[in-house]
Amino acid sequence: AEASWKGAALSLRDAIVMTVTIEVANLEGLTVEAKVNGRTHAYDAEALTPVSGKANRYTLEIRELGVQEMRDAVTIIVYRNGAQISETLTYSVQSYAATQLPKSTTSAEMKNLLRAMLRYSDAAKAYAG
Repeated sequence: AEASWKGAALSLRDAIVMTVTIEVANLEGLTVEAKVNGRTHAYDAEALTPVSGKANRYTLEIRELGVQEMRDAVTIIVYRNGAQISETLTYSVQSYAATQLPKSTTSAEMKNLLRAMLRYSDAAKAYAG
């Protein structure tokens, strides 16, 4: 693949922000699509932020997740001029929680936050129907 995924993470401060890291040598004609529940969010190369000290590495922040979508998979693909140039990355708040909850290095506060977020998401989804 011409572009490769180098990481995925969440920021849980003032909003839930999914951040993905990609390595790609050329940004010309590049777009990234994130799909969740039938919605597609497209980002052009201007949405990418260079990673300091890492040649050809960029991060992309995905902020469009609704509270009721924390368990839902987001699929992310990189394209150049409409042709797919990366593998498909699938990520979610739930998959992040699944990796963090079993770790002994994850603080009790973070574990409680992750569990509470998923309960809140479930309640919001049930309320919205």
